[in-house]
Amino acid sequence: MWESRGIRHDLGACDRQRVREHFSFAPLRRKYESLLKKAARRRRARGMRSGIRRKAGFLAAAGLLNYALQLGMRFIVTVLAREAVAAQELYQTIWA
Repeated sequence: MWESRGIRHDLGACDRQRVREHFSFAPLRRKYESLLKKAARRRRARGMRSGIRRKAGFLAAAGLLNYALQLGMRFIVTVLAREAVAAQELYQTIWA
């Protein structure tokens, strides 16, 4: 039993623990442990999002490359089909 501002209090087990913790670093340790856990959770979540973004970027680049190759092959086939040109002339046509 203890008294504060004229009010008598009966200390339960929880209160006794709190009084003991008041003089230790336990609450501080708990606070920073929870902050570290939250930060780790945020990093994991961000990592997952960036992984999805990275995968989407890779798929977009692969799609563009595929499209460019198809277009290039179509162009080369068209040029070769129209007139039988030597390799040197083909390169000059492409780069000119």
